[in-house]
Amino acid sequence: MADFKTHITTASIGSAMLATALVAGGGLSAGQGALLWLVGSGAGILPDIDSDSSRSIRYIFTVLAVACAISLIFLLPRTLSVYWFWGALAISFVSVRYGVMELFARFSVHRGIWHSLLAGVFCSFLAVWLSYEVFAHSARFSWLIGLFTGFGFLIHLLLDELYSVDLEGFELKTSFGSATKLLSLNSWPASLLLLVLSGALFWMLPDISALTGYLQNQPWERLLALHWPFQVMD
Repeated sequence: MADFKTHITTASIGSAMLATALVAGGGLSAGQGALLWLVGSGAGILPDIDSDSSRSIRYIFTVLAVACAISLIFLLPRTLSVYWFWGALAISFVSVRYGVMELFARFSVHRGIWHSLLAGVFCSFLAVWLSYEVFAHSARFSWLIGLFTGFGFLIHLLLDELYSVDLEGFELKTSFGSATKLLSLNSWPASLLLLVLSGALFWMLPDISALTGYLQNQPWERLLALHWPFQVMD
């Protein structure tokens, strides 16, 4: 499979290109484009949340812990004293960074349920819900957050599959097909739970027409057109 650096670099480049195109098309600010880029880049390593590599899992849960702590800043009542406020943030960070990470490391299997398209759908829907309900973003921007989450997630899965092909010997490694599976039959209880949670989340999300209408109005022909710096002369 691809290493940590390859995953985050490729997801970062792909997300930057897509975010730049959307900002150029209009309707998004540079700040929103930068946030979408960060989301897509982070999602590029999300499937390795169950990784056996200490570096990957520690990095992912550090980011998640920071994100949870930042979210509390917007959720905690302003009547709290500064000591309780910082204490709650510290407890949130430590709980996610060490407690939740330890549970994942103990009960998850690498390339199990999290290396599946179903997990990508679940993470995308969860990102939309958090953006819309917790951070009070618009329906359109929340769906874009979900789109970039799924985009980065899919890049990771495809890279793992590409690295499962031995191009020199034109052979498939034993790991081929373990990344882009629809769901994990070996972990069918977890797959069933993710399916139920994904369905429940979908009914709680804002109307997806906010996203489809925005994308349909993008000048894709102009954005994707190739403008050569010279003309071929007859």
